[in-house]
Amino acid sequence: MLKEVHHRVKNNLQLISSMIGLQMDGLEDSNSLYMLEESERRIQSIAMVHEHLYRSDDFEHINFCDYISMLVDNLYCSFQIYPGHIETKMELEEITLDIDKAIPCSLIVNELISNSLKHAFPHISESENKSGKSNIIDIKTSMLRNNNIQITISDNGIGFPQDLDYKNTNTLDLQLVCSLVEQLHGTIKLSNKTGTKFTISLH
Repeated sequence: MLKEVHHRVKNNLQLISSMIGLQMDGLEDSNSLYMLEESERRIQSIAMVHEHLYRSDDFEHINFCDYISMLVDNLYCSFQIYPGHIETKMELEEITLDIDKAIPCSLIVNELISNSLKHAFPHISESENKSGKSNIIDIKTSMLRNNNIQITISDNGIGFPQDLDYKNTNTLDLQLVCSLVEQLHGTIKLSNKTGTKFTISLH
C-alpha cells in the first residue's frame, strides 16, 4: 500500500513539474522564469524523496547519503554546470531518515547547494576562482550524539556580504532553509570567513 502511495505521489509531482516546464516555454519575463525554475527544482527534490521511499525496503525510510548524491547530479544538470568547472567533495556518513525528516532535509540541502551554484562562483565558465584555486562545494553529513544529525554545506566562492543577516533576508531560499531548520527543532550557523559555510544540527 505504502509503495503504491509513494509511486503515485512521485508521479503526480513529476506531472506538476512537467506542467511548470511547459509554462516556462516561451516565457520572456526573466523574473517569472527564474521563480518557476526555482519552484520546479523544489518539486523535483521532493519527488526524488518519494522515489527513494518507493524503492526502499520498508517504504518509510531513505538512505539520505544516496539521496544527496542523486540530488547533486540533478542540480548540476538543472543548472547546466559542467562537472569540470566545480569540484564537489562529499563526506557522507550513513544516515537513514523517515519521511517526516526526509522531505524538509531534502529541501534544506537543495536550497543550500543551489545557492552555492547560483552565487558562489560568478565566473562559472572558469574552472578556477580568482585566487587560482579550484571551485569547490563541500558536503558533509554526520551522526552526532543522541542521534542528532549534522549537515555541513560549504564552498570556497565569493561568500556572502559581511553585513548580511541571513536569518532576516528577503530571499526565499534562505527564508525556507531557516524555517525548515526551526520546524525540525535544529540550529543553523553561517561562517563567512573563506567562502560560505552553513552548519546545520538537527535533533
